[in-house]
Amino acid sequence: MDMINLLWDATQQMQIQEALGAAKDAKLEAQITAQQTVDQTYLPYVKQLEKLGLVCQAMWSLIQEKTDLTDADLLNRITELDLKDGVLDGKYTKPPVDCPKCGSKMSRKFNRCLFCGQACTDGSAFDTVSPS
Repeated sequence: MDMINLLWDATQQMQIQEALGAAKDAKLEAQITAQQTVDQTYLPYVKQLEKLGLVCQAMWSLIQEKTDLTDADLLNRITELDLKDGVLDGKYTKPPVDCPKCGSKMSRKFNRCLFCGQACTDGSAFDTVSPS
């Protein structure tokens, strides 16, 4: 009976080691997949944001050279735009508008009525730019 128990224990230990090895392999594969996802999804957005920041800085420096505007003027305008939705949260949120065709509230995120498809016609030049 001791020999059977010994063989059984040895078999169990071998299966445990195989399972631990498989778990380590799965963890490594998950880490690789996660890193690839970050590299392919997140990093391009970081690079795009860095470029946009550079463009904004260049535009602001040009505006300052051509006008008498100051950093304080810029900061005041940022705060003013941020507060348009009633919340000082560091972002500009366009308020919903009524659809001129069906009267439903139109999400400014899409600039189109989700009920009848009517395009939003009011707004600024920024509202007409669609993501590519």
